[in-house]
Amino acid sequence: MISRTGTEFQIADSAAPIRDKNGRIIGVILVFQDISDQYAIQAALRESDERFRHVNEATGGYIWEVDSNFHYTYVTDKCLQVKGFPAEQLLGHNPFEFIHPDDIPSSKRILQEAIAKNSTFSCIHRNLTPTGDVYWEEVRGIVLCDDTGQVVKSVVQVWASMSASRRNRKSPAWLFSTH
Repeated sequence: MISRTGTEFQIADSAAPIRDKNGRIIGVILVFQDISDQYAIQAALRESDERFRHVNEATGGYIWEVDSNFHYTYVTDKCLQVKGFPAEQLLGHNPFEFIHPDDIPSSKRILQEAIAKNSTFSCIHRNLTPTGDVYWEEVRGIVLCDDTGQVVKSVVQVWASMSASRRNRKSPAWLFSTH
């Protein structure tokens, strides 16, 4: 809709007939609501989503998010190339289900340190594909806590991955740090 001053507005409208006692339509009630702010918010959200997709594609890794129970709530599609699992198959699962059993205690320790410090973290650990192959993964993330220190969610980006055969066998098996 364009106002008398020439300003354009996005509107939602509705109409209801006015009827006389015989049921004939003798008029109409029109209601208009300015929803320009909602349109602007939706456009900004689409732009932000598009920017996020471009950044994720440029990094070469994939991103995942877990809830307060450490179950996947979001995984980008690139995980199929790295983990061998489609994103949908990971949702609801715990990341520790896919980490090599020998590496789980260290992974949990660094996660607990990040929670205690309310900080970012990074680590390198082994993962297992659906076929049982082992590959190394470098992850960086942040644990987000509420005002009481309770975990709300964690956001993690996988920066690099490589097969066990490509990894230098003399390098340390674990590199952990909180920032």
